[in-house]
Amino acid sequence: MIDIIVILLMSLPLIVLGSTIGPDSAINLGSRIPKAKLKSEEGLKRLRRIKIALILAGSFILVGGFACLAFHWEDYQLVVILIPEIVAIIYMLLQLYKIE
Repeated sequence: MIDIIVILLMSLPLIVLGSTIGPDSAINLGSRIPKAKLKSEEGLKRLRRIKIALILAGSFILVGGFACLAFHWEDYQLVVILIPEIVAIIYMLLQLYKIE
């Protein structure tokens, strides 16, 4: 039961956060990035990449976590949960850095 809760707590926020990201979203992407840069063509392209990366990472954690539970692969569960999240966060930070 705790495994299911951990999988849901790690995956669902990434999916929800990814689906709400946009140039006019309420999410503060940093006070140093001006709104004009976020609404530019380059900014919109990079925001779309961030959105896709977060949704994919959350989906991978959700599907992979439940697959590990179904096939009794408890040894791989930590890897399936942490690696996609770390990669998505690093990718998001790199894309925000490139917007700047």
